[in-house]
Amino acid sequence: MGMLFTAVLLVAIFVWAMRAWNARREERAEAPRISASVFRVKFRRGRAVDVEGRIPRSMLHAFEDIAAHAGIDGEVRLAGRSDLHFTDTIPEGVRQQMRNAFVASAMVH
Repeated sequence: MGMLFTAVLLVAIFVWAMRAWNARREERAEAPRISASVFRVKFRRGRAVDVEGRIPRSMLHAFEDIAAHAGIDGEVRLAGRSDLHFTDTIPEGVRQQMRNAFVASAMVH
């Protein structure tokens, strides 16, 4: 009985460790690295959790509204003047909404 319990415990610890390692690996591989990005916004469950670079407040609010409505996880980056990059976790419909918000906000600023 004691050896069976020990074996089950070791298997459970191994499975937990492999899942944790895989989750960390997926987080690191989630977004393509763009070296010359102007800004980067990272979303978790539809909320902006990390913002780097310079992004107009109205554009950030528009991105946050779109992400909250869709409940997405992922990143959007601006490289150059108008080259938006999205992670694969952001659906095409949401990407288009963010492109529209980008263009509308860029016309104002």
